[in-house]
Amino acid sequence: MSKPFAHSPFRFTGNYEDKLIFKFPRTASSLFIRNNGDTRIRFRTSVNGKYFNEFTLPIGQCFDENLAPFTELTVEIDRDDPVEQHMTFYGYIRS
Repeated sequence: MSKPFAHSPFRFTGNYEDKLIFKFPRTASSLFIRNNGDTRIRFRTSVNGKYFNEFTLPIGQCFDENLAPFTELTVEIDRDDPVEQHMTFYGYIRS
């Protein structure tokens, strides 16, 4: 599991088997994320590991919503088969 410190905007592309956890240096209350990969992604917002929201984002779709305040974003592939899948996404947070 990775825990990179993230800044806004953020992006990732690659074949990643585990969760990506982005820790932001400030509290955010709004999230934009776009899924440009070839698989669905699942993402959650949290503070100190306590999750508040969980969403699944289909291929080619974006999410742009106000949420409960958060400092961490967890992103992973929403797996339904063992085939290697490529995860690509980008986004930004707003306070």
